[in-house]
Amino acid sequence: MQSFKLENIKSFKNTPEIELKPINIFVGPNSSGKSSLIRFPVVLNQTVIDENTPLKLFGNLIDYGNFEDVIYNHKGHTISFEIIFDKIRFPVHYEDPKNDFEKNINSVRKLLSTGDLKIKVKLYKDKKIYVDEFALKADNKEILKIKKAGKGLNATYDMKFYFNGVNKYLKKIQMDFVGFIPDIRYGTNETIMDDLCSNIVNKEVDLRKMLYLRQDFPLELESESLNSKGFSKNDIRKIKSNVTKLNLLSNIQRLLNELQYKTRPHLTNIIYIGPFRKSPERIYRDSETNFLNVGVEGENTVLLLKQSEQNEKKGYKTVEKVSEWLYDSLGYSLKLEEIESTQLFKVLISSPNNSTGDNIIDVGYGISQVLPIVTQLYHKRHGNGRWKYHKNSIFIIEQPELHLHPAAQSQLADLFVEKVVSDKRSKLLIETHSEHLIRKLQILVADPECMINSEDIAIYYISKKGKSTESEILRINMNDNGTFADEWPSGFFDKNYELSKQLLLLNLKNNKSKGDEQ
Repeated sequence: MQSFKLENIKSFKNTPEIELKPINIFVGPNSSGKSSLIRFPVVLNQTVIDENTPLKLFGNLIDYGNFEDVIYNHKGHTISFEIIFDKIRFPVHYEDPKNDFEKNINSVRKLLSTGDLKIKVKLYKDKKIYVDEFALKADNKEILKIKKAGKGLNATYDMKFYFNGVNKYLKKIQMDFVGFIPDIRYGTNETIMDDLCSNIVNKEVDLRKMLYLRQDFPLELESESLNSKGFSKNDIRKIKSNVTKLNLLSNIQRLLNELQYKTRPHLTNIIYIGPFRKSPERIYRDSETNFLNVGVEGENTVLLLKQSEQNEKKGYKTVEKVSEWLYDSLGYSLKLEEIESTQLFKVLISSPNNSTGDNIIDVGYGISQVLPIVTQLYHKRHGNGRWKYHKNSIFIIEQPELHLHPAAQSQLADLFVEKVVSDKRSKLLIETHSEHLIRKLQILVADPECMINSEDIAIYYISKKGKSTESEILRINMNDNGTFADEWPSGFFDKNYELSKQLLLLNLKNNKSKGDEQ
């Protein structure tokens, strides 16, 4: 996923395009809308996994609220969103190279493979959430637009398809949806086929050849070959109309199937870690469950570490990498210790002054809060005989700095940079209040030995628009030397200066008062 936009969702009336870089930082005052913005990709993830609703607001990962809670200002019935994907390769194949529909559909596939792919979805709620409008663009050229033709859950859809400068319209098509991706309802083609067959009954016609009639073939030429079969001119016109409709619908459905197949991996590989991680346990029982991530609250963290330790016999060692980071950042090491003759084990945290180690539940809360984040970013999955990172993953992390002192907060920046440098296809979306984390990112950008530059980082400042309930988003860019190209709003980086100034003024005032007393 390259970027996304929201309209009439939560406190956002109409957002700019949220471009996703390798590292994306979301900052701003409390209750400004940061979490609503950063969690929307999680809603998309829930939706494509479930597939039974156009937008899964309440799922296994998050509760985004009821539709009435989600809609801007709790008024109206419509919300919409856009998702923009980078180039996605679509297959180009011909079953009949002389068929114009094949040529036109494949020209669309080529366009989808060479330009950005944009999906815009408009949702409406009556008694149930349904797709009111679906639009597909490639390289800013509109390809397909589907719009509800009536009211009610069983209403049909009108469809407009664009290719090679030609618009094709189809009216009152029955439509289902796989998540928010259209799916032409099974039976639509059969209905058209029934109409087609009713025109050719008792006439000896090669129906297979009929289905490959060119849609631009002159009606007069068709008449010469079909009149001999007993077709009237009106019969021929109806046959041609149904053949055209069948060809168009079947090719559009193939394109929609490919769209669903190609975009699904980009939305299923979203890993979300919430703002409050679960407290550790004193004793753990080994599990045969295969964990793919640490979980929303980090509840799978220790079992994922144990699973990695058991599977990673040679080469890459997740537990060692996590322990090294903890030592460099917090001065503590981590190890998993089995309890003899049982399937139980515990997590021990040791330091240079305490080599024996203490149970993780007996040490500071900061370690247990950051451990799921570090574990997830170092974790690799095993496949094809080797260990590899989660492919094309988007990691969404809220408040990673929770309960960490300033030095450790700044070390998070090193961790994030290490992740996107070693796994160039991953993206991080970080919601934070940490000035130290952002300052360290500036230093890493300015460092010529660090393999990251200003183009790899996007910073979004979210705040309320004046005294209204509407949230606005300010993109803050960074220069190659680590300085900011844009001015920060008041209340973030200038707060230290303001507090220092207040302290200085108070000291001057107090010194003056003491002088006057003397």
